[in-house]
Amino acid sequence: MTGHSSVGSYLSTIYSLMYVLPPSYLYLTTVMVSLIAILLLFKGRTAWDLMFLAVGAYYGFVFALYLTALLHANNIPIYLIFIIGGVLGAIIMREFVRIALPGGLGILAFLVADQVYPQGMMTDIMIGVIVFGICYALYSRITMVLASIIGAFLLWFNLSVMGVPSYAAQAVAGALFTFGLYLQIMEKKRKKEEQRRLTAMKYGRLSRITLVKKKVPQRNFMDEESFSEFY
Repeated sequence: MTGHSSVGSYLSTIYSLMYVLPPSYLYLTTVMVSLIAILLLFKGRTAWDLMFLAVGAYYGFVFALYLTALLHANNIPIYLIFIIGGVLGAIIMREFVRIALPGGLGILAFLVADQVYPQGMMTDIMIGVIVFGICYALYSRITMVLASIIGAFLLWFNLSVMGVPSYAAQAVAGALFTFGLYLQIMEKKRKKEEQRRLTAMKYGRLSRITLVKKKVPQRNFMDEESFSEFY
């Protein structure tokens, strides 16, 4: 009962904050959150990359503006500052998240291993390094699952704000989470199969070209064997 009451009080607080907005802004926010949730559920990896690219581009633009003001380079066009800062910020943020997420999971694994085996420091470090390597290699799959979880939570929250009962909102969010994750896994398998087929066709074409380029020994027409075969 305590957990349900805390969740209910939390939702009621969010409801009160949401309804402070004018109706037009409330509808717009609801539609935007719904679209973001659907995108995260069905295009998790793409939505994950776009989200952090946008954040990196924004902070890169802000940092570029601050740097130009610090260097008194006010004669630089604003669009050039936006392009340079946005592109660099997006690239840096993408690479940072690609390293930070496996690194955080590796540190978490190290801390858990240190609590289980407090005497084996080297073993704990090795476990953290192995988890980091596995998570870095499986980064696309991990981000796909994380994006789907975030999308399901946003969908549940948005449906609750719209007045849908909490259990019904959880059921809808859970069903769409499972369905969206299944579609993404199947799409990833289909792309892998297409890539394998294209690679096989490429190597097959190269092998045929190699066979054609090989010199075929020519037979003399006037040889006795050739003459007898001809007639």
